[in-house]
Amino acid sequence: MKTKRSRALLRAVGATSALSLALVAGIAWMGSADGAMADPARPGADPAPPLDAADHSASTAPGPDAARRPDEGIKVHGHWTIEVMDPDGSIVQRREFENSLSGSGRLEEVLGRLVAVGGWTIQLFAQSPNQVCEQPAGVPNPLCLIAEPTSTSTDNNVFKNLTPSVSTGSLTLAGSLIAQRDGTFSIVSTLLGSCPSSVPPDSCPGAEVSGWVFTSTILSPFITVSNGQLVEVSVVITFS
Repeated sequence: MKTKRSRALLRAVGATSALSLALVAGIAWMGSADGAMADPARPGADPAPPLDAADHSASTAPGPDAARRPDEGIKVHGHWTIEVMDPDGSIVQRREFENSLSGSGRLEEVLGRLVAVGGWTIQLFAQSPNQVCEQPAGVPNPLCLIAEPTSTSTDNNVFKNLTPSVSTGSLTLAGSLIAQRDGTFSIVSTLLGSCPSSVPPDSCPGAEVSGWVFTSTILSPFITVSNGQLVEVSVVITFS
């Protein structure tokens, strides 16, 4: 009985070994026939990349806002163009320059609705004894003001022809004045009217009455004008 069982066991082991050899031979043939299986021990074979390689590169790739540092903030720019013309329309002087935001604390008050916003004003300053404008007539005044047509001011040095216009990403202020005296402009500014928050915006006057400096710069060199010349001013305010 033991002899019969031993022979049966040997035959089963032999059959299993033969099947294993056949499977190994078949797999080896498939690998050599279609190249679908690479031999990791073969010289020159490319090692398999780590499983998390793709995820790692994706997590460390810079995002679309990587170029802007958190401390850069938002900046306000003012691009000025000033042309001085004789009464016949000929341009005798043209100046272009940049300036930046002034009085950012007041801007926070506007954004926080702590004050109401009124009209815009362009201010050109001429230091004594080189004043360009007069207020009242015949009396030199250091300020020439270009205000919006809705201005309530009746002062002689306020020219009410300022036009604000808005386009994508920019605000343009444009207006003009006529020099009332020979003089020299040394500082130029844009001003924004402001009132207590309880005042409706339509009732808030322009900055020529009550307001604060939005952008400003000192001219170098100064701009010299003669009595009767037309001074056209354009300011393009942008944000970045």
